[in-house]
Amino acid sequence: AAATVFLAFRGRGPFSDEGSSCAIAQAVLQGSLPYRDYFNEKVPLQYFWTALVMGATVNGIEGARIASSIALGFALTLSLSGLLRRAASILLVAAWAVVIVLAAVLMRAFNNTADSTLALLFAACALVIFDGQRIRPRVQSVLAGVIQGLACGFRQTVLVSAVVLLLAPWHRTTRWAYASGFLLGAGLWIAPLYGIGILHETLA
Repeated sequence: AAATVFLAFRGRGPFSDEGSSCAIAQAVLQGSLPYRDYFNEKVPLQYFWTALVMGATVNGIEGARIASSIALGFALTLSLSGLLRRAASILLVAAWAVVIVLAAVLMRAFNNTADSTLALLFAACALVIFDGQRIRPRVQSVLAGVIQGLACGFRQTVLVSAVVLLLAPWHRTTRWAYASGFLLGAGLWIAPLYGIGILHETLA
C-alpha cells in the first residue's frame, strides 16, 4: 500500500510542504538546526525522521519520499493488524486498505505529506492497536497516550484527537493514566529539543 503511494508520485516534483521538509532535512544533514537556521512552522519530528532516512538512502526528494513511505507503511501495518484481529472477513480489511491508500494519495495531492498521514493514522489507530485482551487496561491507556504524544511531534493537529481521546467516555481506567502517557510521549521529543537548545525557537 505504501509502495503504491510512492510509485504514484515518483518522478513528480515536490509539493510545497514536501519540498520544505526535504530542504530542512538536507540542512540537518549538513549540521544546521530547524527553526534556528532554517524556519518552517511544522513540528520537528518529520524533519529529523526525513534526515535520518535520507542519510541512509538518497539525499534528495526521492529519499524524503522513502521516509514518508516507511512511515506510512508502519502506520498501515499497525492499524490494519488491529482491524484484522477483530474483523470477521478479510474482505473488510482489504476494503479498509484501499480506503486508506486513496486517502493517502488525496492528502499528497493536496500538498500534504505521508508523514502527516502517519500522524493522523497513528492518532486514529490508537484505539485499535491494543484490544485490551493481552494488556492491562491501565497500561493500555498509558500506551495510547504515548502514541498520541509522539504523533504530535509529526503533526500539531493530532492535539485534536488527543483531546477527544482524553474526554472520551469509553476510558476503561482513569484519564490520568492516558494523560501521563501523553506527557511521556511528548517528552520523548520535547526533551531532546531542549537539550540541543532549540525548544524556545520551536515553540515560538
